[in-house]
Amino acid sequence: MNKVDCIAEYGEEQYNAGMDNGLKEGKIEIIKNMLNDGDISSENAIKRLISLYCDLESISEITGLSIGEIEKYQNK
Repeated sequence: MNKVDCIAEYGEEQYNAGMDNGLKEGKIEIIKNMLNDGDISSENAIKRLISLYCDLESISEITGLSIGEIEKYQNK
């Protein structure tokens, strides 16, 4: 593989990583808005955020629940 191909491949990987991150952040924002509007329960929001691999601190910040309360939903 020549340098141009390596650079192109690297650029594509970075682009895809950025797209994935942007999509994840968009989904998190939607969940946050749904929770604030009362369209979903805290439990449902937690499960959705866990499925997006959000860290517990972020989930706590979004839901207003303690990390201990959130951990109860991880294994459900």
